[in-house]
Amino acid sequence: MKKQYLSILILIVLVAAYFAVQHRETSIIGPKGSSEFLDIDTATVNKISMRRLGAAVTLTRAAGIWYVARDENAYKADASAINQIVTAIADIQVGNVISDNPGNQIKFQVDTLTGSTVELYSGDRLVAGLVVGKMSSDFGHTYVRRIGSENVYLATGMLTHQFTRAPDDWRDHTVIEVPQDDVVSIEIKSGKEHYQVVRSDSIWQLSRFPFSETIDGDQDRIGRLLSTVCQLDASGFATPYDTTEYDFADVQSIWSITLSDGSATLLEAAVPIGDSKRHFMRVSGDETIFILPDNVWSEIAKSIDDLLPDEKNS
Repeated sequence: MKKQYLSILILIVLVAAYFAVQHRETSIIGPKGSSEFLDIDTATVNKISMRRLGAAVTLTRAAGIWYVARDENAYKADASAINQIVTAIADIQVGNVISDNPGNQIKFQVDTLTGSTVELYSGDRLVAGLVVGKMSSDFGHTYVRRIGSENVYLATGMLTHQFTRAPDDWRDHTVIEVPQDDVVSIEIKSGKEHYQVVRSDSIWQLSRFPFSETIDGDQDRIGRLLSTVCQLDASGFATPYDTTEYDFADVQSIWSITLSDGSATLLEAAVPIGDSKRHFMRVSGDETIFILPDNVWSEIAKSIDDLLPDEKNS
C-alpha cells in the first residue's frame, strides 16, 4: 500500500512540474512584451526565402501570381498558403526575451541549421528576416529570433510547421477550377464507356454515344460528380521517377468540360503501367502531371449506370 501511495505521490509531483514549466513558458508572454516584432508592409513582399537543414525553398511573385522554384523550373504556387505565412510573420506577437545567449540557440532550434531561416524581400531589399524554431511544451507558442539578433522570444501560435514544407507542398494543387453553374455538358470516355452529361434547363440528363437519346440522371449523383470535377484538386505531382507507372500515349479516360461561353477544358487520365494503382492526370496542353487521391478518383471515374437513378438500373 505504501508503494502505491509513493507512486501516486511521484506522479502528482511530475504532473505539477510539467504544468509549472508550461506556466513559466506561457507567462513570459505578458503585457511587458513587444507586440511589434517585425514591421512589414505585406503588400510589397514579392519574394520569400526559407532555409532549414541545408534545404531551401524560394517563392517569388510576378504579375500578382506566386511561383515556387523547383529543379530550375518555376511552378504556380498556392497563393492562400503563402498569404497565410506572410500574414503570420507580420502579425507575430512576442513576450519578453527568453535568452540572449548564442549557446542556447540550438536548444530552442533558432540557430541557422536546425531552425527555419525566413527572409522576406521587396524587390531586392530585405524587409524582414527571422529564424523560426521549435514549439513550446504547451504547443501554443513558438521560439523565434530576428536575424542579426541574439535575443530569443516566445511567439504566440504554432508557426514551426508552416515553414518546413517541401517545394512541392507549396505548389498549387488545383488541376482545374471552373464555375459549376457555367457547365453545360461533360463528355466522358473511359474504356468502353462513352457518354455525355448535359444540362437541360435545370435538369441534368445522360446520353450514350452517339447522343441520340437522353434520360434524366440522378441529380444528387451528378451533382457530386460536377462539384468534384469543377474544383479538382490533386494530392501531389508526378516526378521523373514515376514515368514507369503511367503512359499518356494511350489515354485511359477523358473528360471534356464545356461551359456556357463555348469554351472547353479537356482532362486526360493516363493508362497505368504494370501494377500501378495511382491515378495520373493532366489538363490537355499542360505538361504538369498531377496525382489524384483514390477518394477523388472514385468520384469522377463513373460509368453512366453509376449516375442513373436506382429504378433505372433495376
